[in-house]
Amino acid sequence: MSENGFVDYYELLQLSSNADNDTLERVFRHLAKKFHPDNPETANPDRFREIVEAHRTLTDPQTRAGYDVKYQEYWNRKWKLASEASDGTAFGDDREVRASLLSILYVQRRRDPKKPGMGDYEMARLIGKP
Repeated sequence: MSENGFVDYYELLQLSSNADNDTLERVFRHLAKKFHPDNPETANPDRFREIVEAHRTLTDPQTRAGYDVKYQEYWNRKWKLASEASDGTAFGDDREVRASLLSILYVQRRRDPKKPGMGDYEMARLIGKP
């Protein structure tokens, strides 16, 4: 489960989001057999319940359509996050703030070596950022 409660059923079933019903059924049967609570070697009741819920959601056309909308929104948010992280400008402000803080501390240390530090409030006022 992700941070916002969204479960990627396609990932859970190891399927593409455009998988047809026959493929969905084959994969479901395989995973259900593998994780069924009665299987002495690979039983996993929690995983089995998740697989059953994913199957129930993805086999009903109306429920799957609603789920696919949420799925697309989820991945749009993920891709936006990834593109912001890869964009060099996302951290430009942080770089400027860090440089300003270091410069202020350096000047303060040169002016008064016995009291080289500065309070948080004072630094925030000097750089204009909390």
